[in-house]
Amino acid sequence: MRKNTYIGIVVGVSSFQAYLSYLLHSDQIQVVALQWVISVFYMPLYTVLLILSGGIESISGWNIGPTGMGYLQNEIWFLGAIILIPVNYILSKWCYRLISRKSS
Repeated sequence: MRKNTYIGIVVGVSSFQAYLSYLLHSDQIQVVALQWVISVFYMPLYTVLLILSGGIESISGWNIGPTGMGYLQNEIWFLGAIILIPVNYILSKWCYRLISRKSS
């Protein structure tokens, strides 16, 4: 697979994961089984975004941090997609090496 295609797939998957995390965060997903599947990447992403948004708000004064009760502003979820790109890239490379090592 060409590198540009591979990076495009990683960006698409990262954006989709961030969007699903946003939907779960705003209580728009009602199916419990789907909530469990999404929570695998939602909880670590939410924790990182909570720390980053608090840091951004304390340093710059830009009100992007939690509004209360741990609810994040909508704008911070765009940052979540950017954070997930290198994470998904590294994980996919690691899984590819693991699979190719087992098949040889």
